[in-house]
Amino acid sequence: MPSVDLLLTNARVLTCAPSRPAASAVALTGDRIAWVGDAVEAARLLSPARTLDCQGKTLLPGFIDAHIHLFAYAADLQGVDC
Repeated sequence: MPSVDLLLTNARVLTCAPSRPAASAVALTGDRIAWVGDAVEAARLLSPARTLDCQGKTLLPGFIDAHIHLFAYAADLQGVDC
């Protein structure tokens, strides 16, 4: 059994992966996602140092803040800065 640092179970995991859009468990090793899948499968395959019951809460992948005011930026480029 592969060992992992933390196993998050009983979660509603939205993976954003077309091949597996949803899961119920996520395993972490260090600060990396090591495995995503079904909680029953995780119990059979993995040996976690710690397990956390997410109590049905939703887990989403990390998002990068890509907030930008593109039109304001473009308007600034049209002006002359002397």
